[in-house]
Amino acid sequence: MARHEADREDLLREATALVDRVELRTDAEPDPVVVGFRRDGCGSVYFGAEPVYQFNSSGQLRRGYHGGQLLKAEAGRLIGLTRRRTANQVQLLRDEWDAQRTVAFLLDAHRRLERLRQSLAEGRFTLIGQVVTPASADTWQRDASEPCAAVAGQGAGDAALIQRIARWLESLGALTVAASPHAE
Repeated sequence: MARHEADREDLLREATALVDRVELRTDAEPDPVVVGFRRDGCGSVYFGAEPVYQFNSSGQLRRGYHGGQLLKAEAGRLIGLTRRRTANQVQLLRDEWDAQRTVAFLLDAHRRLERLRQSLAEGRFTLIGQVVTPASADTWQRDASEPCAAVAGQGAGDAALIQRIARWLESLGALTVAASPHAE
C-alpha cells in the first residue's frame, strides 16, 4: 500500500509486488480498478484509492484500505489502523472492529467484487493496461481451456489474464477474514 494515503496515482506501474496486474475501467465503478496477483497467487483489488482488498492464497481477506483506515486481519478479526502524523513521527491508532461492522464490510466487499466479476464476464470493461511476467503468463495461459469472449478483439494474453481474474473472483465465494495479515 502507498506510504501516503492520497498517493495511489499509478498502481499499474508501482504495484510491483503484484507481478501480474491489469488496470481496467468498468461501468459499475467510477474509478479505474487494478487487479493483480503476487508470485504466490495471492490476489489484490484496488477500486481507485479505496476500497482496497488484499487476499491470502486461501482467498481470505488479509489486508485492505477502507474509510481512511488501513485494515489488517488479526486472529480472524479486522483491525483498523488510522495514521496520525505529528511533527516527528507517524502513529498508527488501533481500532478493533466488532462483528457487526466486519460483516457489513465483508458483504459490501463481496457485492463489489461480484459486480466486477459480472462486468468481466459480460465484457463491460475497458482494458487500460497490464503488466505480466512472461513465466507466469505461460503457466496460466496453458491452463485457460476456453477463450474469454469478454475480451473479443484483445490479444490472447489479455483474454487469458482477464479470464484468470474472473475465475479467481468467482472462487472467492463468501468472504472471510484471515488469521493474519501476511500472504500465505
